Amino acid sequence: MRLLFKGMLAFILSCGSIQAQDIVGQWNGVLSVSEINLRLIFHIEKNDESYTSTLDSPDQGAAGLPVKTTSFDGAKLLLELPTLAAKYEGEFLVDSIVGTLTQNGISFPMTLKKSADTLLQEPKPLHNLSEDIISEVKTIKLSDGEETTVRLCLPKDGQVNTIVVAVHGTGPHTYLVKRQDFNFYDVLADGFCGKGVGFFTYNRRGVDLSEKTPWFDKVDSTKYTKYLPYAEAVDIETMIAFLKDDKRFKNCKIILYGLSEGTIIASMVAERKKVKIDALFLHGYVHENMFDVIKWQITGEAFMILINSIFDKNGDEVIDREEYESDDPTISSYRDYLFQNQPFDSIDVVKDNIIDIKDIRTLREPFLEFLMTKISENEENWIWNHYVRVTIGWFREHFALEPNKTRLLRVDIPIYVFHGQEDANVPAESVYDLEVRFKTCNKPNLKTFVFDKHNHDLNFEDWLKTKECPEGLKKIFETSVEI
Repeated sequence: MRLLFKGMLAFILSCGSIQAQDIVGQWNGVLSVSEINLRLIFHIEKNDESYTSTLDSPDQGAAGLPVKTTSFDGAKLLLELPTLAAKYEGEFLVDSIVGTLTQNGISFPMTLKKSADTLLQEPKPLHNLSEDIISEVKTIKLSDGEETTVRLCLPKDGQVNTIVVAVHGTGPHTYLVKRQDFNFYDVLADGFCGKGVGFFTYNRRGVDLSEKTPWFDKVDSTKYTKYLPYAEAVDIETMIAFLKDDKRFKNCKIILYGLSEGTIIASMVAERKKVKIDALFLHGYVHENMFDVIKWQITGEAFMILINSIFDKNGDEVIDREEYESDDPTISSYRDYLFQNQPFDSIDVVKDNIIDIKDIRTLREPFLEFLMTKISENEENWIWNHYVRVTIGWFREHFALEPNKTRLLRVDIPIYVFHGQEDANVPAESVYDLEVRFKTCNKPNLKTFVFDKHNHDLNFEDWLKTKECPEGLKKIFETSVEI
Protein backbone atom coordinates (compact mmCIF):
# COMPACT_ATOMS: atom_id res chain seq x y z
CA MET A 1 0.00 0.00 0.00
CA ARG A 2 1.84 3.03 -1.25
CA LEU A 3 0.92 6.63 -1.60
CA LEU A 4 -0.16 7.80 -4.50
CA PHE A 5 -0.82 5.04 -6.93
CA LYS A 6 0.20 1.50 -7.76
CA GLY A 7 2.89 2.12 -10.31
CA MET A 8 3.48 3.74 -13.78
CA LEU A 9 5.72 4.00 -17.42
CA ALA A 10 6.42 7.09 -19.75
CA PHE A 11 4.63 8.87 -22.56
CA ILE A 12 4.85 11.79 -25.01
CA LEU A 13 4.13 15.28 -23.71
CA SER A 14 2.06 17.91 -25.46
CA CYS A 15 3.42 21.24 -26.64
CA GLY A 16 2.48 24.76 -25.70
CA SER A 17 3.61 27.89 -23.91
CA ILE A 18 2.65 29.95 -20.91
CA GLN A 19 4.03 33.08 -19.37
CA ALA A 20 6.26 32.55 -16.36
CA GLN A 21 4.07 34.40 -13.92
CA ASP A 22 1.14 32.07 -14.75
CA ILE A 23 2.91 29.02 -13.29
CA VAL A 24 2.51 30.33 -9.74
CA GLY A 25 -0.61 29.12 -7.97
CA GLN A 26 -2.70 26.01 -7.41
CA TRP A 27 -2.85 23.31 -10.09
CA ASN A 28 -5.44 20.54 -9.83
CA GLY A 29 -5.34 17.19 -11.57
CA VAL A 30 -7.07 13.83 -11.47
CA LEU A 31 -5.01 10.67 -11.84
CA SER A 32 -7.11 7.85 -13.29
CA VAL A 33 -5.95 4.31 -12.59
CA SER A 34 -8.38 1.68 -13.87
CA GLU A 35 -11.67 2.71 -12.20
CA ILE A 36 -10.08 4.78 -9.43
CA ASN A 37 -9.75 8.57 -9.62
CA LEU A 38 -7.22 10.21 -7.33
CA ARG A 39 -7.11 13.99 -6.88
CA LEU A 40 -3.66 15.60 -6.83
CA ILE A 41 -3.05 19.29 -6.14
CA PHE A 42 0.27 21.10 -6.65
CA HIS A 43 0.90 24.50 -5.02
CA ILE A 44 3.68 26.37 -6.85
CA GLU A 45 5.38 29.51 -5.53
CA LYS A 46 8.20 31.68 -6.86
CA ASN A 47 11.16 32.78 -4.71
CA ASP A 48 13.49 35.21 -6.51
CA GLU A 49 14.55 33.28 -9.63
CA SER A 50 13.56 29.79 -8.44
CA TYR A 51 10.34 27.92 -7.73
CA THR A 52 9.13 25.78 -4.82
CA SER A 53 6.06 23.62 -4.54
CA THR A 54 4.11 21.17 -2.39
CA LEU A 55 1.68 18.37 -3.18
CA ASP A 56 -1.72 17.58 -1.65
CA SER A 57 -3.56 14.29 -2.14
CA PRO A 58 -6.98 14.97 -0.55
CA ASP A 59 -8.31 11.45 -1.09
CA GLN A 60 -5.44 10.08 0.99
CA GLY A 61 -5.47 12.85 3.58
CA ALA A 62 -2.00 14.00 2.50
CA ALA A 63 -1.23 17.71 2.51
CA GLY A 64 1.91 19.76 2.12
CA LEU A 65 4.14 16.96 0.83
CA PRO A 66 7.43 18.64 -0.15
CA VAL A 67 8.46 18.64 -3.80
CA LYS A 68 12.26 18.48 -3.87
CA THR A 69 12.72 19.91 -7.37
CA THR A 70 10.47 22.46 -9.08
CA SER A 71 11.94 23.40 -12.45
CA PHE A 72 10.25 25.63 -15.03
CA ASP A 73 11.88 27.06 -18.19
CA GLY A 74 8.88 28.95 -19.51
CA ALA A 75 7.48 25.96 -21.39
CA LYS A 76 8.28 22.77 -19.50
CA LEU A 77 7.61 21.94 -15.85
CA LEU A 78 9.42 19.28 -13.80
CA LEU A 79 8.31 18.35 -10.27
CA GLU A 80 10.34 15.68 -8.46
CA LEU A 81 9.33 13.87 -5.23
CA PRO A 82 12.14 11.37 -4.49
CA THR A 83 10.61 10.33 -1.17
CA LEU A 84 7.72 8.90 -3.21
CA ALA A 85 9.92 7.79 -6.12
CA ALA A 86 7.68 10.04 -8.22
CA LYS A 87 7.89 12.93 -10.65
CA TYR A 88 5.60 15.00 -12.86
CA GLU A 89 6.71 16.34 -16.25
CA GLY A 90 4.51 18.55 -18.35
CA GLU A 91 4.25 21.15 -21.10
CA PHE A 92 1.90 24.09 -21.18
CA LEU A 93 -1.17 25.34 -22.96
CA VAL A 94 -2.87 28.60 -22.05
CA ASP A 95 -4.70 27.33 -18.97
CA SER A 96 -3.41 23.78 -18.48
CA ILE A 97 -0.32 21.63 -18.10
CA VAL A 98 -0.34 18.44 -20.16
CA GLY A 99 2.05 15.83 -18.90
CA THR A 100 2.92 12.59 -17.21
CA LEU A 101 3.09 11.48 -13.59
CA THR A 102 5.64 8.70 -13.07
CA GLN A 103 6.31 6.54 -10.02
CA ASN A 104 8.80 3.66 -9.86
CA GLY A 105 9.23 3.76 -13.63
CA ILE A 106 5.55 3.48 -14.59
CA SER A 107 3.64 6.50 -15.89
CA PHE A 108 0.16 7.85 -16.45
CA PRO A 109 -1.07 10.90 -18.35
CA MET A 110 -2.38 13.69 -16.16
CA THR A 111 -3.46 17.20 -17.09
CA LEU A 112 -3.32 19.96 -14.50
CA LYS A 113 -5.78 22.86 -14.51
CA LYS A 114 -5.14 26.10 -12.68
CA SER A 115 -7.72 26.72 -9.97
CA ALA A 116 -8.10 27.91 -6.41
CA ASP A 117 -10.71 25.27 -5.67
CA THR A 118 -10.19 21.74 -4.48
CA LEU A 119 -11.78 19.18 -6.80
CA LEU A 120 -14.83 17.69 -5.16
CA GLN A 121 -15.06 14.00 -4.39
CA GLU A 122 -17.06 11.96 -1.93
CA PRO A 123 -15.10 11.34 1.29
CA LYS A 124 -14.41 7.72 2.16
CA PRO A 125 -15.56 6.42 5.55
CA LEU A 126 -12.80 5.34 7.92
CA HIS A 127 -13.00 1.76 9.11
CA ASN A 128 -13.18 1.84 12.91
CA LEU A 129 -12.50 -0.98 15.35
CA SER A 130 -15.75 -2.68 16.29
CA GLU A 131 -17.41 -1.59 19.54
CA ASP A 132 -17.53 -5.28 20.48
CA ILE A 133 -13.74 -5.36 20.82
CA ILE A 134 -11.63 -4.45 23.84
CA SER A 135 -8.28 -2.86 22.93
CA GLU A 136 -5.39 -2.94 25.42
CA VAL A 137 -2.32 -0.86 24.50
CA LYS A 138 0.81 -1.35 26.60
CA THR A 139 4.53 -0.57 26.61
CA ILE A 140 6.86 -3.53 27.04
CA LYS A 141 10.61 -3.87 27.49
CA LEU A 142 12.51 -5.93 24.94
CA SER A 143 15.47 -8.19 25.70
CA ASP A 144 18.08 -5.42 25.32
CA GLY A 145 16.13 -2.90 27.42
CA GLU A 146 14.59 -1.08 24.46
CA GLU A 147 10.86 -0.36 24.80
CA THR A 148 8.07 -0.70 22.26
CA THR A 149 4.29 -0.40 22.19
CA VAL A 150 1.99 -3.38 21.67
CA ARG A 151 -1.76 -3.86 21.36
CA LEU A 152 -4.00 -6.78 22.29
CA CYS A 153 -7.55 -6.89 20.92
CA LEU A 154 -10.06 -9.11 22.69
CA PRO A 155 -13.77 -9.90 22.34
CA LYS A 156 -15.92 -7.70 24.57
CA ASP A 157 -16.12 -10.24 27.40
CA GLY A 158 -12.32 -10.47 27.48
CA GLN A 159 -12.39 -14.27 27.46
CA VAL A 160 -10.21 -16.09 24.94
CA ASN A 161 -8.59 -19.50 24.64
CA THR A 162 -6.41 -18.52 21.68
CA ILE A 163 -4.35 -15.46 20.79
CA VAL A 164 -3.06 -14.77 17.28
CA VAL A 165 0.27 -12.91 17.28
CA ALA A 166 0.84 -11.09 13.97
CA VAL A 167 4.36 -10.80 12.53
CA HIS A 168 4.69 -7.88 10.10
CA GLY A 169 5.69 -7.82 6.48
CA THR A 170 8.62 -5.69 5.32
CA GLY A 171 9.21 -2.12 6.46
CA PRO A 172 8.33 0.25 9.33
CA HIS A 173 5.07 -1.04 10.77
CA THR A 174 3.01 -0.11 13.82
CA TYR A 175 0.42 -2.00 15.81
CA LEU A 176 -2.23 -0.37 13.59
CA VAL A 177 -0.61 -0.23 10.14
CA LYS A 178 -2.64 2.91 9.67
CA ARG A 179 -3.65 4.26 6.28
CA GLN A 180 -5.92 7.12 5.28
CA ASP A 181 -9.17 5.16 5.10
CA PHE A 182 -8.51 2.23 7.42
CA ASN A 183 -6.20 0.64 9.94
CA PHE A 184 -5.11 -2.69 8.50
CA TYR A 185 -4.89 -4.43 11.86
CA ASP A 186 -8.26 -3.05 13.00
CA VAL A 187 -9.87 -4.87 10.09
CA LEU A 188 -8.06 -8.12 10.94
CA ALA A 189 -8.90 -7.68 14.62
CA ASP A 190 -12.59 -7.59 13.70
CA GLY A 191 -12.15 -10.88 11.86
CA PHE A 192 -10.33 -12.71 14.65
CA CYS A 193 -12.21 -11.25 17.62
CA GLY A 194 -15.49 -11.95 15.83
CA LYS A 195 -14.51 -15.62 16.15
CA GLY A 196 -13.68 -15.28 19.85
CA VAL A 197 -9.92 -15.17 19.26
CA GLY A 198 -7.51 -12.52 20.59
CA PHE A 199 -5.30 -10.55 18.19
CA PHE A 200 -1.88 -9.13 19.17
CA THR A 201 0.16 -6.58 17.19
CA TYR A 202 3.19 -4.40 17.92
CA ASN A 203 5.33 -1.46 16.88
CA ARG A 204 8.48 -2.64 15.16
CA ARG A 205 11.75 -1.45 16.70
CA GLY A 206 12.30 2.25 16.19
CA VAL A 207 8.79 2.81 14.83
CA ASP A 208 5.90 4.69 16.41
CA LEU A 209 2.50 6.02 15.38
CA SER A 210 2.31 9.36 13.61
CA GLU A 211 -0.29 11.47 11.84
CA LYS A 212 2.14 12.21 9.02
CA THR A 213 0.93 10.95 5.69
CA PRO A 214 1.26 8.76 3.74
CA TRP A 215 2.57 6.06 6.10
CA PHE A 216 1.36 7.38 9.46
CA ASP A 217 4.56 6.23 11.13
CA LYS A 218 7.55 7.88 12.76
CA VAL A 219 10.93 6.16 12.40
CA ASP A 220 13.91 6.55 14.75
CA SER A 221 16.66 5.70 12.26
CA THR A 222 19.16 4.61 14.92
CA LYS A 223 16.79 2.22 16.67
CA TYR A 224 15.38 1.02 13.37
CA THR A 225 18.78 -0.35 12.32
CA LYS A 226 18.11 -3.21 14.77
CA TYR A 227 15.13 -4.32 12.71
CA LEU A 228 16.84 -7.46 11.39
CA PRO A 229 15.49 -11.01 11.10
CA TYR A 230 17.21 -12.51 14.14
CA ALA A 231 16.56 -9.48 16.35
CA GLU A 232 12.89 -9.45 15.35
CA ALA A 233 12.60 -13.16 16.17
CA VAL A 234 13.94 -12.46 19.67
CA ASP A 235 11.54 -9.52 20.02
CA ILE A 236 8.60 -11.76 19.11
CA GLU A 237 9.71 -14.28 21.74
CA THR A 238 9.81 -11.49 24.33
CA MET A 239 6.29 -10.41 23.39
CA ILE A 240 4.91 -13.94 23.66
CA ALA A 241 6.54 -14.32 27.08
CA PHE A 242 4.90 -11.02 28.05
CA LEU A 243 1.50 -12.40 27.07
CA LYS A 244 2.05 -15.63 28.97
CA ASP A 245 3.05 -13.72 32.11
CA ASP A 246 -0.50 -12.33 32.23
CA LYS A 247 -2.48 -14.78 34.37
CA ARG A 248 -5.51 -14.30 32.10
CA PHE A 249 -3.64 -15.87 29.20
CA LYS A 250 -1.36 -18.35 30.93
CA ASN A 251 -3.15 -21.31 29.36
CA CYS A 252 -4.02 -19.68 26.04
CA LYS A 253 -2.91 -21.23 22.78
CA ILE A 254 -0.61 -19.04 20.71
CA ILE A 255 -0.86 -18.89 16.92
CA LEU A 256 2.07 -17.12 15.26
CA TYR A 257 0.69 -15.40 12.16
CA GLY A 258 3.40 -14.34 9.70
CA LEU A 259 2.55 -12.09 6.77
CA SER A 260 4.94 -11.96 3.79
CA GLU A 261 8.43 -11.35 5.27
CA GLY A 262 6.81 -12.23 8.58
CA THR A 263 6.47 -15.83 7.34
CA ILE A 264 10.27 -16.04 7.55
CA ILE A 265 10.53 -14.49 11.02
CA ALA A 266 7.59 -16.48 12.42
CA SER A 267 9.15 -19.70 11.13
CA MET A 268 12.44 -18.78 12.81
CA VAL A 269 10.64 -18.32 16.14
CA ALA A 270 8.88 -21.67 15.76
CA GLU A 271 12.11 -23.45 14.90
CA ARG A 272 14.06 -21.88 17.81
CA LYS A 273 11.53 -23.25 20.37
CA LYS A 274 12.39 -20.58 22.95
CA VAL A 275 8.67 -20.03 23.61
CA LYS A 276 5.70 -22.34 23.16
CA ILE A 277 3.86 -21.89 19.88
CA ASP A 278 0.77 -23.99 19.18
CA ALA A 279 0.44 -23.35 15.45
CA LEU A 280 2.07 -21.42 12.63
CA PHE A 281 -0.03 -19.44 10.11
CA LEU A 282 1.89 -18.33 7.00
CA HIS A 283 0.07 -15.77 4.81
CA GLY A 284 1.80 -14.90 1.52
CA TYR A 285 4.38 -17.62 2.14
CA VAL A 286 8.06 -16.85 1.41
CA HIS A 287 9.75 -20.11 0.40
CA GLU A 288 13.16 -18.96 -0.82
CA ASN A 289 15.97 -16.79 0.48
CA MET A 290 15.18 -13.07 0.17
CA PHE A 291 17.82 -12.60 -2.53
CA ASP A 292 16.06 -15.15 -4.71
CA VAL A 293 12.67 -13.58 -3.95
CA ILE A 294 13.87 -10.12 -5.00
CA LYS A 295 15.46 -11.56 -8.14
CA TRP A 296 12.19 -13.33 -9.01
CA GLN A 297 10.19 -10.15 -8.43
CA ILE A 298 12.44 -7.79 -10.38
CA THR A 299 13.34 -9.91 -13.39
CA GLY A 300 9.79 -10.27 -14.58
CA GLU A 301 8.21 -13.38 -13.08
CA ALA A 302 5.99 -11.32 -10.80
CA PHE A 303 4.97 -8.99 -13.63
CA MET A 304 4.09 -11.98 -15.83
CA ILE A 305 1.65 -13.21 -13.18
CA LEU A 306 -0.03 -9.81 -13.24
CA ILE A 307 -0.29 -9.43 -17.01
CA ASN A 308 -1.30 -13.05 -17.60
CA SER A 309 -4.19 -12.57 -15.18
CA ILE A 310 -5.42 -9.77 -17.46
CA PHE A 311 -4.44 -10.60 -21.05
CA ASP A 312 -4.04 -14.40 -21.20
CA LYS A 313 -7.52 -15.59 -22.13
CA ASN A 314 -6.62 -19.09 -23.39
CA GLY A 315 -4.60 -20.06 -20.31
CA ASP A 316 -1.31 -20.86 -22.07
CA GLU A 317 0.61 -18.42 -19.80
CA VAL A 318 1.82 -16.27 -22.71
CA ILE A 319 0.20 -13.35 -24.51
CA ASP A 320 -0.30 -13.56 -28.25
CA ARG A 321 -0.96 -10.67 -30.60
CA GLU A 322 -4.73 -11.19 -30.64
CA GLU A 323 -4.92 -11.18 -26.83
CA TYR A 324 -2.74 -8.07 -26.56
CA GLU A 325 -4.59 -6.11 -29.25
CA SER A 326 -8.10 -7.06 -28.09
CA ASP A 327 -10.78 -4.35 -28.22
CA ASP A 328 -12.21 -5.51 -24.89
CA PRO A 329 -12.56 -2.35 -22.73
CA THR A 330 -10.75 -3.91 -19.76
CA ILE A 331 -7.87 -5.10 -21.94
CA SER A 332 -7.67 -1.68 -23.60
CA SER A 333 -7.52 0.02 -20.22
CA TYR A 334 -4.74 -2.21 -18.93
CA ARG A 335 -2.82 -2.03 -22.22
CA ASP A 336 -2.71 1.72 -21.69
CA TYR A 337 -2.02 1.37 -17.94
CA LEU A 338 0.79 -1.20 -18.16
CA PHE A 339 2.26 -0.66 -21.62
CA GLN A 340 1.17 2.87 -22.62
CA ASN A 341 -0.43 1.37 -25.73
CA GLN A 342 2.95 0.45 -27.17
CA PRO A 343 2.64 -1.79 -30.24
CA PHE A 344 2.81 -5.54 -29.72
CA ASP A 345 6.09 -5.70 -31.66
CA SER A 346 7.72 -3.23 -29.25
CA ILE A 347 7.03 -5.51 -26.27
CA ASP A 348 7.87 -8.70 -28.17
CA VAL A 349 11.59 -7.91 -28.00
CA VAL A 350 12.76 -11.47 -28.77
CA LYS A 351 10.53 -11.51 -31.89
CA ASP A 352 8.80 -14.87 -31.43
CA ASN A 353 5.23 -13.53 -31.85
CA ILE A 354 4.34 -13.87 -28.16
CA ILE A 355 4.91 -11.81 -25.03
CA ASP A 356 6.33 -14.05 -22.33
CA ILE A 357 8.92 -14.07 -19.57
CA LYS A 358 11.81 -13.84 -22.07
CA ASP A 359 10.56 -10.46 -23.25
CA ILE A 360 9.75 -9.10 -19.81
CA ARG A 361 13.04 -10.35 -18.36
CA THR A 362 14.99 -8.64 -21.14
CA LEU A 363 13.21 -5.38 -20.38
CA ARG A 364 13.54 -5.56 -16.59
CA GLU A 365 16.75 -7.44 -15.81
CA PRO A 366 19.07 -4.39 -15.86
CA PHE A 367 17.32 -3.03 -12.77
CA LEU A 368 18.38 -6.06 -10.69
CA GLU A 369 22.04 -5.32 -11.35
CA PHE A 370 21.41 -1.64 -10.63
CA LEU A 371 19.74 -2.45 -7.27
CA MET A 372 22.50 -4.85 -6.19
CA THR A 373 25.06 -2.16 -6.99
CA LYS A 374 23.18 0.27 -4.75
CA ILE A 375 23.19 -2.31 -1.94
CA SER A 376 26.89 -3.13 -2.30
CA GLU A 377 27.75 0.58 -2.33
CA ASN A 378 25.68 1.21 0.82
CA GLU A 379 23.31 3.62 -0.95
CA GLU A 380 20.79 3.37 1.87
CA ASN A 381 19.07 6.69 1.19
CA TRP A 382 18.43 5.75 -2.42
CA ILE A 383 17.01 2.36 -1.42
CA TRP A 384 14.79 3.96 1.23
CA ASN A 385 13.40 6.55 -1.17
CA HIS A 386 13.15 4.47 -4.35
CA TYR A 387 12.76 0.82 -3.41
CA VAL A 388 11.74 -0.20 0.10
CA ARG A 389 12.17 1.36 3.55
CA VAL A 390 14.80 -0.95 5.03
CA THR A 391 18.49 -0.74 5.90
CA ILE A 392 21.53 -2.22 4.16
CA GLY A 393 21.90 -4.50 7.19
CA TRP A 394 18.44 -5.91 6.50
CA PHE A 395 19.51 -7.02 3.03
CA ARG A 396 22.78 -8.52 4.22
CA GLU A 397 21.26 -10.57 7.02
CA HIS A 398 18.37 -11.76 4.88
CA PHE A 399 20.68 -12.74 2.02
CA ALA A 400 22.62 -14.97 4.43
CA LEU A 401 19.55 -16.67 5.95
CA GLU A 402 18.52 -20.26 5.43
CA PRO A 403 15.31 -20.36 3.37
CA ASN A 404 11.99 -21.52 4.78
CA LYS A 405 11.92 -24.45 2.36
CA THR A 406 14.47 -26.27 4.54
CA ARG A 407 13.91 -24.58 7.91
CA LEU A 408 10.27 -25.61 8.11
CA LEU A 409 11.20 -29.29 7.83
CA ARG A 410 12.53 -28.99 11.39
CA VAL A 411 9.28 -27.50 12.72
CA ASP A 412 6.90 -30.06 14.23
CA ILE A 413 3.91 -27.93 15.27
CA PRO A 414 0.91 -27.58 12.90
CA ILE A 415 1.75 -25.33 9.94
CA TYR A 416 -0.96 -23.69 7.83
CA VAL A 417 -0.11 -21.90 4.59
CA PHE A 418 -2.60 -19.41 3.07
CA HIS A 419 -1.59 -18.22 -0.41
CA GLY A 420 -3.11 -16.51 -3.44
CA GLN A 421 -2.86 -18.20 -6.83
CA GLU A 422 -2.21 -14.78 -8.38
CA ASP A 423 0.35 -13.67 -5.77
CA ALA A 424 2.82 -11.46 -7.65
CA ASN A 425 5.16 -11.09 -4.63
CA VAL A 426 5.98 -14.76 -4.10
CA PRO A 427 4.89 -17.57 -6.46
CA ALA A 428 2.15 -20.03 -5.61
CA GLU A 429 4.38 -22.79 -7.03
CA SER A 430 6.53 -22.49 -3.90
CA VAL A 431 3.61 -23.80 -1.83
CA TYR A 432 3.40 -26.89 -4.02
CA ASP A 433 7.14 -27.45 -3.63
CA LEU A 434 6.77 -27.23 0.15
CA GLU A 435 4.04 -29.87 0.01
CA VAL A 436 6.36 -32.23 -1.89
CA ARG A 437 9.18 -31.68 0.60
CA PHE A 438 6.94 -32.49 3.58
CA LYS A 439 5.53 -35.56 1.87
CA THR A 440 9.03 -36.79 1.00
CA CYS A 441 10.09 -36.41 4.63
CA ASN A 442 6.88 -38.09 5.91
CA LYS A 443 5.95 -35.00 7.90
CA PRO A 444 2.15 -34.76 8.44
CA ASN A 445 2.00 -31.32 10.11
CA LEU A 446 1.53 -29.16 6.99
CA LYS A 447 -1.80 -27.99 5.60
CA THR A 448 -1.96 -25.64 2.62
CA PHE A 449 -4.65 -23.47 1.06
CA VAL A 450 -4.10 -21.82 -2.33
CA PHE A 451 -6.99 -19.55 -3.30
CA ASP A 452 -7.98 -18.96 -6.91
CA LYS A 453 -7.97 -15.33 -8.10
CA HIS A 454 -6.41 -14.16 -4.81
CA ASN A 455 -3.34 -11.92 -4.61
CA HIS A 456 -0.58 -11.47 -2.02
CA ASP A 457 -2.84 -9.82 0.56
CA LEU A 458 -5.60 -12.39 -0.13
CA ASN A 459 -7.74 -9.66 -1.69
CA PHE A 460 -7.83 -7.56 1.48
CA GLU A 461 -8.64 -4.39 -0.49
CA ASP A 462 -11.74 -6.07 -1.93
CA TRP A 463 -12.99 -6.45 1.64
CA LEU A 464 -12.71 -2.69 2.13
CA LYS A 465 -14.65 -2.02 -1.07
CA THR A 466 -17.39 -4.63 -0.80
CA LYS A 467 -17.52 -5.20 2.98
CA GLU A 468 -17.50 -8.92 2.18
CA CYS A 469 -14.64 -10.95 3.62
CA PRO A 470 -12.63 -12.68 0.84
CA GLU A 471 -12.43 -16.47 0.89
CA GLY A 472 -8.74 -16.52 1.84
CA LEU A 473 -9.03 -14.26 4.88
CA LYS A 474 -12.25 -15.96 5.93
CA LYS A 475 -10.37 -19.27 5.97
CA ILE A 476 -7.68 -17.81 8.21
CA PHE A 477 -10.25 -16.58 10.72
CA GLU A 478 -12.12 -19.89 10.69
CA THR A 479 -8.94 -21.93 11.11
CA SER A 480 -7.87 -19.87 14.13
CA VAL A 481 -10.86 -21.28 16.03
CA GLU A 482 -10.01 -24.86 15.12
CA ILE A 483 -6.54 -24.92 16.69
